[in-house]
Amino acid sequence: MKICRNLIAISTFLLLNICSYIHAQDSVYINLSNGFSIPYQISKIDNISFLKNNNYRFVNHYDVINSISDSTLLENNRVTLEDNAIQSSYEINLNLYITKFDTIILGNGYKSYGGSYLSIDNNNINIFSSYSGEQLIQTIKHGLSIKTQLSVKIIKTFFTAKIIITSGINQFETEIPWDGVSNPFVESKDSEIRIKYFSFLCDNWDKSIFMFGDSYCSFTDPNRWPYYLYLNDYIYFLMDSQPGANSEEEYDRLLNSLKHGTPKFIVWTLGMNDGSDSGTYNIDWFTILKKVEQLCKDKGIDLIMCTVPTVPNRNNRLKNQYIRNSGYRFIDFDAAVSDGNGNWYEGMLYSDQVHPTATGAKALTNRFFQDFPEIKKLKN
Repeated sequence: MKICRNLIAISTFLLLNICSYIHAQDSVYINLSNGFSIPYQISKIDNISFLKNNNYRFVNHYDVINSISDSTLLENNRVTLEDNAIQSSYEINLNLYITKFDTIILGNGYKSYGGSYLSIDNNNINIFSSYSGEQLIQTIKHGLSIKTQLSVKIIKTFFTAKIIITSGINQFETEIPWDGVSNPFVESKDSEIRIKYFSFLCDNWDKSIFMFGDSYCSFTDPNRWPYYLYLNDYIYFLMDSQPGANSEEEYDRLLNSLKHGTPKFIVWTLGMNDGSDSGTYNIDWFTILKKVEQLCKDKGIDLIMCTVPTVPNRNNRLKNQYIRNSGYRFIDFDAAVSDGNGNWYEGMLYSDQVHPTATGAKALTNRFFQDFPEIKKLKN
């Protein structure tokens, strides 16, 4: 057991000045400036670093803890759990006591691309999406009398989330559309709360296959290849992907998920958002791919690479050349939809000149089945 001192309640995060020689899995008690102590269970401590200035925040966001308990969140503060862009089969759980209440905001990815979150006040639940700026999607009256205690559960499946709100002995339940990727967070807008617990859990951390990707990798859009995995009930894997994500962002999220489970396979589909190849493969893409290779070697995980289709304004030909010559197994998405030089087969490239149509997505799915048949066999 270690005791950490010099702790501060901050504007957007809880900043920890961590004492020396903490070991993984130690319980750490944090003394806040308001005199309250918070117990944490640390799962990763190596290389934690912080940026100290007037707006405290974590530098290595993949070191943020994945649950919080017994902590006070003062007015207009936000606390965020470790980053992920997991697409399905997760729960966000919040249980709190109320000192002062106006509005609580809870969800994934506050004002970030692909975020979904809700605000709860005395009368309503407001549902927000943040694809093209923050958009109010729906307002629902909950009919609860919120006084001293509140619990919220967000249960995400593939297309929707079940929202369960409990105050005292009364409960409200609804089901809503929910994409919800990026950091889970809770914010106390004009409220002061004591968090009994706030956590993110994912059923798919124990699966044999982890996949990481970008906007090509969505279950909810018929123009994306994972949609057809879902239709065929090949859903027994973890999918972490965010529109616009590059290799570095998803590598950080890979590290986070490996804290909670070790799969047999990692399917790595990144590259479209790392920049075009020019003279050689994009160095940012290559640097992260080599880290993924080494990580899989160290942990005994089978790495499945994926070629990246070249499109009119993004040249991925040298990335694909490296993948095909790497000696690793790979899924040849590029060959499924094009001649390898950016010329897509008729009807497969969407009008945005980046993404596939439904026809293209089906071709990508068929290639996935061809090159990675294990997806049809593994149920855990």
